Amino acid sequence: LSLNVWHNRWQRSTLLLLLGLIAMFGTKKIGFGGSGALASICLAATASSLWRKKRKTANADNAGNFNARCSQAAIDLAFVWNVLSEPLLFGCVGTTLNFRVIPASSVPYSVAIVVIGLAARIPMAYLATHGSTMTKHERGFVALS
Repeated sequence: LSLNVWHNRWQRSTLLLLLGLIAMFGTKKIGFGGSGALASICLAATASSLWRKKRKTANADNAGNFNARCSQAAIDLAFVWNVLSEPLLFGCVGTTLNFRVIPASSVPYSVAIVVIGLAARIPMAYLATHGSTMTKHERGFVALS
């Protein structure tokens, strides 16, 4: 499939969206449901890598148009995620929680696990950003996010 075929921004965006959906539902259909998300991420990363390669080889006349088309596909997919997918995802997760089946005795243990995890994660995330160009404030934000 040639990258030159997809000149329209909506064609690129639709192709990526449809291939991601095929990966999600296709892997579930063949019994590998958990691998659909990984396949979708790999698909997007591969498209980005190929577009970056194409951008480097594009001549000066076409480089600006090509960059704009790639950027527009990213903007379109971000719009679909923000407006449609993210609210649906959190809505579905929220409806699957059933607090009636959770024994009350497990709540303190659950809170303890989260607190212990955060106590380990926050300083490690702060230390992991040590070699970067971020300020201490930015590193603290990354650690808390």
